[in-house]
Amino acid sequence: MPRVVHTTRFTRGKPPHGEVENGRYFVTVRCHDSLPTEAVARLAEIHATLQSTEAQSEQFAAEQRRYFQTMER
Repeated sequence: MPRVVHTTRFTRGKPPHGEVENGRYFVTVRCHDSLPTEAVARLAEIHATLQSTEAQSEQFAAEQRRYFQTMER
């Protein structure tokens, strides 16, 4: 029988996050002014798209990956 995992979606003025019951997480710490202006603009654009996209959709997952790839670059 498959295990049912409870996931909660919430936002705190940043990209939407999911909280998985008994899940494992990692934390990334970044200083306030450490990103170039161009990257901040791209992230704001992606963030706006995420806010208007259904959380369970493929588009949401793709935009979320794009957000984190932009952040890492």
